[in-house]
Amino acid sequence: MAVASEKLWQALCVALQHPEWQGDPRFAQNADRVRHRDLLCGLLAAQFANAPVQHWLDRFDAVGVPAARVNGVAAAIAQPIAK
Repeated sequence: MAVASEKLWQALCVALQHPEWQGDPRFAQNADRVRHRDLLCGLLAAQFANAPVQHWLDRFDAVGVPAARVNGVAAAIAQPIAK
């Protein structure tokens, strides 16, 4: 997932069904999110644990947040593009 703009941050909050994060001063701007990275990473990890990867990829795609599955080595070399 890549959230490199305020527009994408807003979309991510929608996809994650956490609109309250949009108004949270700890996450207001990218610099704020970087400053509170540990907290934000914990919140995201807890959210992602609630559903399988494809669920999140579908939700991100629906709102225009760039995201892709991260494969381990075995899964990566099994991809058709790697053959």
